[in-house]
Amino acid sequence: MLDKLLPDAITVDLGFVDGDALRRTHRTVSDGGPIQTMLFAVISLELALRALAVNDNAGREDVTCS
Repeated sequence: MLDKLLPDAITVDLGFVDGDALRRTHRTVSDGGPIQTMLFAVISLELALRALAVNDNAGREDVTCS
């Protein structure tokens, strides 16, 4: 999942998460290392922000300004 989220992580863009630290943690986990429980919180926040972004943009194309 992190492979898909890392390239355009909203949490990194907004400064909630250090991108370098997140990539290091991802590499550690990918190499079979231990999973830090904080990673679950980061993934949850990332998914929540993405859901909000999708919902925030829903239907805006149909709105006509006059």
